[in-house]
Amino acid sequence: MIRSLHNTRKYKIGFGVFAGVYFIFLFAPLVMVSILAFNDSMFPSLPWYGFTLDWFIGKGPKKVGLFYNPMNMNAILTSLRVALGVSLLSTFVGTCAAFLFDAWRRGADFACAWLARFFARRAAAMVCLVLGSISVQSTLRAIGIVAL
Repeated sequence: MIRSLHNTRKYKIGFGVFAGVYFIFLFAPLVMVSILAFNDSMFPSLPWYGFTLDWFIGKGPKKVGLFYNPMNMNAILTSLRVALGVSLLSTFVGTCAAFLFDAWRRGADFACAWLARFFARRAAAMVCLVLGSISVQSTLRAIGIVAL
């Protein structure tokens, strides 16, 4: 909590209610999709028709499972490769940045210190700009406008 705000009983109750509602709205769809993925109906909806794994490993004409479709498996493998590469790269870059910031905190002077300070102060803004431009481009492509 913010130290400058008054920590009254009303504030604490309101904050707890807000946090609870926030997490319910955040996790309720995930829980429902996880439960309904095992429902034996043609659509992920209620009422419950029975337990099945057909949405994951089904070979039948009505339900082709996620792991049976070759296109899905290629997409999953591509996602795992990208995730592994990004994890390794971000671990390496993060470790280098930790050593750099530790040396910077102790007052050590090193080559390109101005560049490290520049990126350290603007990292969050750059991430927001990149993600924002990607989302705008994908939205424009989805509605039929080709973005550069």
